[in-house]
Amino acid sequence: MTEPKTLSTREVAEKVGTDPKTLRVFLRATSQGVGSGKRYALPAKDVAKVKKEFVAWEAERQAAREAANDQGPCDNCGAKVDLYHDEASGSSLCEDCVPAE
Repeated sequence: MTEPKTLSTREVAEKVGTDPKTLRVFLRATSQGVGSGKRYALPAKDVAKVKKEFVAWEAERQAAREAANDQGPCDNCGAKVDLYHDEASGSSLCEDCVPAE
C-alpha cells in the first residue's frame, strides 16, 4: 500500500501564499500542530482546505489587530510594536518573539 504524499511547511506555505513561520503559527493556533520537536507533514490532499482556512484566519487576525490597534510592550522583550497573541502561552508577543516552532 502506498503512503499518501505529505508536504513540509515550506512546501505548503508556498502553495498557500505565506512564509513557513506564519504557517506554523496558523497551524498551532488552529490546533493543527504537532507535538514538541516533531516536524509538520501535511497531506498534499489537504492543501486546498488549509489554504481556505489560512486565508480566513489571516483576515480575522488582521481585522482584530486593526480593531484593537494592538500595539504595546511585548511580554517577552518589551518592544513597543504590533503584537500577536500567542495561543500556546497566552502572551502578547512581537513578530520577533513569536515562537518559530
